[in-house]
Amino acid sequence: MGKEDAMETHILNFYEDLDMSFRELLVVSSDIVNNNIQVQEKMDGQNLTFTVKDGELKIFGKRLDRKIIESRGATWKTIDENYSEITREGFKSAYFVLEQHLSTFSQEDIDNIFQNGKIVIESAMITPLVPVTIRYSSNYIRFIRPFSPYGLDVSSSLVTESFSKITSVERFYIDHKERTWSVGPVPVLKNIATQKERAGTTRNIKKSIVSLINEHGENLTIESTLGEYATIAVEDYIRKNHKNIPNEIRKNVAKRISEKAKKEFTVSHIKNIFPDSYKEIWEEVKLIEKNEILVLASSISRLENTIQKIGSLVFDCLKFELAKDFTQIDDLQNSVKEIVSAKSNHAIKVINTANGDIEELSDKWSMKLEVGIERASEIHLLRKPVEGIVFMADIDNRKVRRKLTGMFTAIHRLTGLFKFTTGNKKLIVI
Repeated sequence: MGKEDAMETHILNFYEDLDMSFRELLVVSSDIVNNNIQVQEKMDGQNLTFTVKDGELKIFGKRLDRKIIESRGATWKTIDENYSEITREGFKSAYFVLEQHLSTFSQEDIDNIFQNGKIVIESAMITPLVPVTIRYSSNYIRFIRPFSPYGLDVSSSLVTESFSKITSVERFYIDHKERTWSVGPVPVLKNIATQKERAGTTRNIKKSIVSLINEHGENLTIESTLGEYATIAVEDYIRKNHKNIPNEIRKNVAKRISEKAKKEFTVSHIKNIFPDSYKEIWEEVKLIEKNEILVLASSISRLENTIQKIGSLVFDCLKFELAKDFTQIDDLQNSVKEIVSAKSNHAIKVINTANGDIEELSDKWSMKLEVGIERASEIHLLRKPVEGIVFMADIDNRKVRRKLTGMFTAIHRLTGLFKFTTGNKKLIVI
């Protein structure tokens, strides 16, 4: 790994990789179904990155660099002041368990893997002590990978052997309040589908992709990229919602959002084509781009729905190891249905958590809610209570790490509008 290596803070979903072609989407999805790609369970938990420096265990969040390693890091004595009330007990418990786990290895093993704080181990903490979207019934720590902001070679035999020794076997420990924890590697999932089921699933995936392509006639083929689809979809959005954008430049305006091509088409270009009305047109462009993330999300919701279906079909072929509480499926589906019903009844408002004031939905909050409901419209596809899978795939001649999350992301983002604040505000059902 290079000296500027950074911890992986976000793994792209298929619909976020707009350079990917529909053919690659089909091939990668089919390879997973047919057991040609190894997949790991993606966990809905908290990042737990840790190291040992000067003989003391220190834990960190997922944003980590040299300065943070050298000046921060929570210990048993400082966890209370470093973590919020909702996460504090979970991290305290995990710290206690990690100390037990590391104490079973020799000082040489500890020195080899951590290099006195210059290498950290990125891991995930999954526990009912910290409520998240997916409900887990047990406590887990799962080790993901070693990482060094100092540019040390974490692929060396010394580090990889030490990492394997410390992380590759599942072990069980009791925390400071008599709770049982499982510590070990990220689960590699077993494909449980029969050959007949795999063939049927592959056909259904292809059918879903081809159906989406055919919605746009001759403008798309199996070789088209998801980015090309996104441009057409944003064009359609503009056509329906912003009729003041002339037909001649609609595609150029769409590309400013779908391809981030703002320098390629500017107000000067519009002025050259429409010298008398360019100011009004440009104002409309800026109005669209005021909420461009939401515009793009709304435009490609059909693509996201298709990938959600692919995820659901793929998950049917896999046996998940950590997320196994099927009793929560109805709860998750109902949480979405209740929001849809509340919106229909005009019962959703905005609450200012700083002063308790209740406000009507602004245009932006209305759009956030609409997009969230669009993305979760295929809630019936939730058949397994899981976040998803992570895997390495060949896309555009690159070996890349990707995720497939089925309905999880849509549920998480929609319900999150009611759980998490933005500028001291969130949605509330009254």
